[in-house]
Amino acid sequence: MNENRKATGTPLYYPRKMRRGWCVAHEVTAAGITIERYGIRCQTYAEAFGRAEVMNREQQKGGERS
Repeated sequence: MNENRKATGTPLYYPRKMRRGWCVAHEVTAAGITIERYGIRCQTYAEAFGRAEVMNREQQKGGERS
């Protein structure tokens, strides 16, 4: 996963297991420190995977326009 992010230079959204349910997460680097940020909460893995896929596609489209 980190290899893909390094190749494209954009944050990659992915499903992450939480104590209860799933969420969509991505890594952020600030001041040389990389942290994992959690976002949208979902009930199932399929829902989290679908949302992460949509968010990655939207980010790619936004990068192509610039």
